[in-house]
Amino acid sequence: MENKKNISKRKLFTKEWKYKEGFIISLALFIIGLSISVITGGEKAIMPSYPINVILIVVYTILLVVLYLFEKKNKVIAWLSSIPAAISSVVFLTIMSTLLGIIPQVPSKNELINNMGFTDLTSSWMFAFSVVFILTTLGLVTAKRVFPFKKKNIGFLLNHMGLYIVLISGLAGSGDIQRLYFKLNDNAKAPIDIGVDINNSAYSVPFKLKLKKFIMKEYVPKLVIVESKNSKIFDQRDKVPYHVDTNQTAKLMHWEVKVEKYIENALYDSINGVYSTEKKGAFPAAYVKVFNTQTSDTLEAWITSGNYLTYRKSLKLNDKYFLAMLTPEAKKYKSDIFVYNSNGEMEERSVEVNKPIKVEGWNLYQTGYNDKMGKWSDYSLVEAIHDPWLPVVYIGIFMLIAGSLYIFWIGKDLESSSNKKK
Repeated sequence: MENKKNISKRKLFTKEWKYKEGFIISLALFIIGLSISVITGGEKAIMPSYPINVILIVVYTILLVVLYLFEKKNKVIAWLSSIPAAISSVVFLTIMSTLLGIIPQVPSKNELINNMGFTDLTSSWMFAFSVVFILTTLGLVTAKRVFPFKKKNIGFLLNHMGLYIVLISGLAGSGDIQRLYFKLNDNAKAPIDIGVDINNSAYSVPFKLKLKKFIMKEYVPKLVIVESKNSKIFDQRDKVPYHVDTNQTAKLMHWEVKVEKYIENALYDSINGVYSTEKKGAFPAAYVKVFNTQTSDTLEAWITSGNYLTYRKSLKLNDKYFLAMLTPEAKKYKSDIFVYNSNGEMEERSVEVNKPIKVEGWNLYQTGYNDKMGKWSDYSLVEAIHDPWLPVVYIGIFMLIAGSLYIFWIGKDLESSSNKKK
């Protein structure tokens, strides 16, 4: 009984540290990181670039090995290489990762939220401290199994060293990642090799880009009832928006809407009326018949979504409402581009959303276009990312996989050997 009372009354940070100390340290690191962000006005925790980051990694790793040599003499180091410390650090990083998924990582209108670092967590001091905490425990736990080296620890070492490499290279690599944007105009006469970063600073790359053609596919536009007095779409809570469809009649409020004809790319003039064309600036158009189920009146006309060249054309239903076609939403878009490598050789490539291409060690992504012009955009925005640390991350991942396979293989061997003994 006395022994149990002594355990329950154990003072924090005395004798052998446990989970309580771990969670208190995690909370302290979180508060310190938050305080630094607020005091500095949202200053980011940015890792230095090459070669300083490499030097820091080497020094930090050597420091962990040296600290391990004093594990038995220092209770703090002994605790950092223990299971409670490892679990505390994992929980801390998990909480930070959860916040990363919950909180939108875009600038907030509230300046205090921005300064606290919650809208850019991966660059915050809180996140940096959580990574350093888990790296410290991971490094010391790994050193514990390296000295003395035993064959049975190979799987454990591959797993933990792999995770260590993934985390530390991801942290160090943040200082070397280059992210540039190229605005490729459709009327450009020459390819460009100058991109700008988020601060609009210009940098050159070892290749050149030139836009051949920007291509966008759109969804079929929607037809909606709009209130005349405030131009707000009438909310039909029990109805989904009606997509233009010549095969069915839609019921919108007390009007039955039938699309008689639909033209995906249309223009209008006084001679030809509404006609189909592939000319730049064409817009979707639909000839609709609308039957009022209350008055039995029928209305019919061409309606369009309009675009950057012309106004939207709608059908007035009465003094309160009109029928309108919404601007079609982008389904997918891509850019056909000419890529000139460092040797001057030209290759035609396509960059599509979520389908990047690799050029001279850079990944190119389709990120934007002229929103006002839609599918007739006069430029394409291509993002280029260069991450020299990515191969190192892959090495860490392969070590994790190899470690798991080794543990599985050893486990089967141990099981088979125990069965033979029986």
